[in-house]
Amino acid sequence: MNEAQARQLFPVVDTNNDGQISPAELVRLYERNGEPISDEEKDAIFGKADTDNDGLISLEEFITFLV
Repeated sequence: MNEAQARQLFPVVDTNNDGQISPAELVRLYERNGEPISDEEKDAIFGKADTDNDGLISLEEFITFLV
């Protein structure tokens, strides 16, 4: 995935349009795609993507994580 694709995907995951992805939004994404994730999997993704440890994934963090 490249940066442009990550930017296009971000609003699909950020369903409340606040500019950040919450753990609940990530879980809903997986559920909508028929692939529920466990708390451990969610925590692992946030552990890697949420580099400022604020409990949310910003656009910049999202791009860095995916690209």
